[in-house]
Amino acid sequence: MKALTVLIKPASGLCNMQCKYCFYKDEAEHRSTANYGIMTVETAEKLVEKAFECAENSVTFAFQGG
Repeated sequence: MKALTVLIKPASGLCNMQCKYCFYKDEAEHRSTANYGIMTVETAEKLVEKAFECAENSVTFAFQGG
């Protein structure tokens, strides 16, 4: 049985945690587009749906950032 692990990474410096050590905040200041917003509910639902389609046993979701 095939398990699947999915790591969701932020696409911008917009984060609700605002950790002082976060490198994304500094990176965002140097990008032409600093903020791409947050993931929509529809995108999150599609991500979960697709992950379970690909896995045979279990899915683990890990999030980097807030």
